[in-house]
Amino acid sequence: MRLSTTLASLATSLLLAAGCPKEDSPASDEAIPAFQRKMRLERVADGLDSPVALVFPDDGTGRGFLVSQAGRIFVLNSDGTLNETPLLDIRSSVVDLSPFYDERGLLGLALHPSFASNGRFFVFYSADASGEVEAGSNSEVRVSEFRISADNANVADAAGERILLRVGKPQANHNGGQLAFGPDGYL
Repeated sequence: MRLSTTLASLATSLLLAAGCPKEDSPASDEAIPAFQRKMRLERVADGLDSPVALVFPDDGTGRGFLVSQAGRIFVLNSDGTLNETPLLDIRSSVVDLSPFYDERGLLGLALHPSFASNGRFFVFYSADASGEVEAGSNSEVRVSEFRISADNANVADAAGERILLRVGKPQANHNGGQLAFGPDGYL
């Protein structure tokens, strides 16, 4: 799915969830919720396949991290440009995705509450089943920790992956993936 399709779907969902007025009923501006009056669909990047998340670090840079299901996280700069070099590229670890339809892949990203000072972030992705999960698993889900490179704040150290959790998946479907930190500071 392309970014424009994803954003259009998100905008449609938000509008439907807010209860849009019927086309045949005239609506004054006051009848439309304030957030809907301000909503607009805007393309932020091109050339991405299957973006699944956009996360904004609270580090003063104004940048965002675009998560691609195929296994890369891109840096979206505050001026709207996309860095050519991804923040993280774990395509070699992500299970091979079906070109027709697949729910697996890199599906979640959460930044540590102290990301601005420690550069730690966590991802949820599907990998080939290893010997550390149940025999006969179709794939395995991993939750892993990475860190931003000390030399470049727009690149992570992929070799420094710390796998925190592995869970065998019997089928390729019914995948979750969203990660978040709670108010207690725990993932």
